[in-house]
Parts: sequence; structure tokens; C-alpha cells
Amino acid sequence: MSRDPRKAALATYKERKPEAGVFVLRHGPSGRAWVGATPTLGTIENRLRFERGMGGRLPAALRALWTIEGDAQLEVLDRVEPERVPFLKAADYRAMAVDWAGRIGADLL
Repeated sequence: MSRDPRKAALATYKERKPEAGVFVLRHGPSGRAWVGATPTLGTIENRLRFERGMGGRLPAALRALWTIEGDAQLEVLDRVEPERVPFLKAADYRAMAVDWAGRIGADLL
């Protein structure tokens, strides 16, 4: 890859808008669901799968079900307007996740 396309790709990457929001991870065979919120919706599925493989900080029930009974599906529940993302704190994401968990009767991730 020559210098100019690399610079253009890097500039495009830096200019992209952050995509934040609330997601649910549903385990089909058991019907259980876990809700979380993140400032990086585009990479959350990859991060969760990595944590699963490494024995990361996933809830024990989710880790056990996901390992024994198969895959879980990720679904985006709500997106945050890009203009608001820089002003949100961790507590704001937690509050969004708690709200959605109560709405759909799911556990928190």
C-alpha cells in the first residue's frame, strides 16, 4: 500500500463518528438475555467474544451457557446521537443499561 492511500484510510478512520448505545446479548436455547451499554457499538461483539475466549469479566451464568449450549446473538436496542457521545460518562451508560434491562426483563452485563 503506498503512502497516499494509507494516509487517506487513516484520515477516514479518524473522522468517523463514534457509535454508542445499548445492546442486548440473547442466548437462544435458554432464552436468557443480558443488557449492556457502550461507547463503541461497532466493536462490542468482537470484545465480548474475546472476553468469552479468555475467561474475561462476563457474568458466570452467561459464560457457562455460552460455552456449553452454543452461541448468543447481539442486538442493538438503542443508539446515542453522535453529538452526545463525547459528553456521556460511565454512569450514563450504566443508567441506560439499567433502564433497558428493566424494560425487557434482562440481567445486566
